[in-house]
Amino acid sequence: MQRLPVTQTRSMQRELVQQAVAAMPHTSLLVVDRRLRVQSVTGTALAAYGITARLVGRVLPDALPPHLAFRATALVSRALEGAEVWDATPWGPEGAHEATYTPVVGDGGEVAGCLVTVRAAGPERRAADALVALSEQRRAAVDTAGDVLATFDAAGRFAWVSDSIRPLTGWAPGELIGRNPLDLLHPEDASRTRDVLRPLYRGAGETTAEYRYRRRDGEYVWLQARVRALPGQRGEVQGLVSAVRDISGRKEGLAASGAVEDAMAAAFAAAPGGMGVVAVDGTWTLVNAALADLLGRSPEDLRARPVEELAEPVDRFLVAGLVRDVLDSGAQGQAECGFVRPDGRAVRVALAASVARDLSGATRFVVLQAEDVTQRRSAQDELLRRAYSDPLTGLPNRSAFFDRLRHALAAAPRRRVDVGVVFIDLEGFKLVNDSLGHAAGDEVLQLVGARLREAVREEDTVARLGGDEFAVLCEAVTAPEAVDVLVERLRASVDEPVTLATGPVRVGLTTGVAVGVGVSAEELLRRADEAMYAQKPGRVLDLR
Repeated sequence: MQRLPVTQTRSMQRELVQQAVAAMPHTSLLVVDRRLRVQSVTGTALAAYGITARLVGRVLPDALPPHLAFRATALVSRALEGAEVWDATPWGPEGAHEATYTPVVGDGGEVAGCLVTVRAAGPERRAADALVALSEQRRAAVDTAGDVLATFDAAGRFAWVSDSIRPLTGWAPGELIGRNPLDLLHPEDASRTRDVLRPLYRGAGETTAEYRYRRRDGEYVWLQARVRALPGQRGEVQGLVSAVRDISGRKEGLAASGAVEDAMAAAFAAAPGGMGVVAVDGTWTLVNAALADLLGRSPEDLRARPVEELAEPVDRFLVAGLVRDVLDSGAQGQAECGFVRPDGRAVRVALAASVARDLSGATRFVVLQAEDVTQRRSAQDELLRRAYSDPLTGLPNRSAFFDRLRHALAAAPRRRVDVGVVFIDLEGFKLVNDSLGHAAGDEVLQLVGARLREAVREEDTVARLGGDEFAVLCEAVTAPEAVDVLVERLRASVDEPVTLATGPVRVGLTTGVAVGVGVSAEELLRRADEAMYAQKPGRVLDLR
């Protein structure tokens, strides 16, 4: 066999290599000299991206696509310094590639250039790269998620925990692997949480637990865990998986809300004023001590009773109507009524009612506030009595008489009646007052006032106008003669002597009468006064 020269043999070897590489569909070779000039391009891996033999003679940064030029030039420069470099930067817009940058050493040992071997990754490599990328994405998502994810083995120990455990508890994942999480729970929560998780190891699907977890610094944080069982291939439970989140804020809010509710309940119970809750059916459901004391009954005795049951009979309809109107309208309401205590004593109570609604806007109940106004009402009644009554005789005074007279005159046309006034002056009173003293005179006025009141009809009004002057109002006169009859009864009431401590005395009456409608109260009384001074006791002034 003929032996070829060594130089020819090497040339043939290079040609065979180039032909072999050119035939490889997934590989390309680039040779770059020290001046970064492309000396050769072989292979088809990069042909689809325009990297072919046409680049020979061009400087590498100008020959390659912009997205690749900078990185490839940098890696070639490192190879020209003697380092072999591997890189996985894609050489085309699609697909995955891996490239090796190998120094080309000359006969003298110097680096003469760089051989760039680019291989297109196959489907398996692309799939593996995609899986790696997906795994990294998932790990990043898990480690940065707000929830902490963890798995536990069949013995209940940490098998894996996401890195998001760090900011929540201060523990690093490696510090927890192999530990029992129940050991880090608050002593008051450990047993309860163990009971919640135990059914999962017997095959139960999923559960939720809330507990206090000890941080690395010794403080506790409230956590909520959604835990489910991990079944094995044969259906057995091989462990648990859990998603945990921080609920400290919610717990603090609930604690604050509970504190507020406790404070409100305490304020309700200790309120100095009576307070009660009335159900939509009108019965008491809750009362405080002040209301129970006001009504003289225990809270238990009041509950479930209709609100109006303990009211005075005349006010029961008023109380029931107040609750009903507030429930129907949703507006606030007020009323004043009387309630009867077990000892029979009546108390006047001012009620203020308002509706309480739930979050949906539906009416839940009525809140009643009750204030004892017995003394205030008595004081008001006393002031009113004093304003409209004569302190000596207890009869209505001049103001009360005119008030009633005006009302009678206003109603007379509608009632089709007349109004009569009898003006009375006591005869002999001055003599008694001057001879026996003012005390005796006051006693005479009191006794005469009482006799006059007994002589009139129930619907008539006897008033003391002042001094020794009295007046009688007849609100419904159907005939003038009826007033004459009244005058006779009045005269007869004082015919008998008035017995004083010093002995009996006699007084008489001088009367004047006026009957009419369509005039003022002042005018009608003036006419009766004129009639009295005219000393015509039997004559009637007809003002119609």
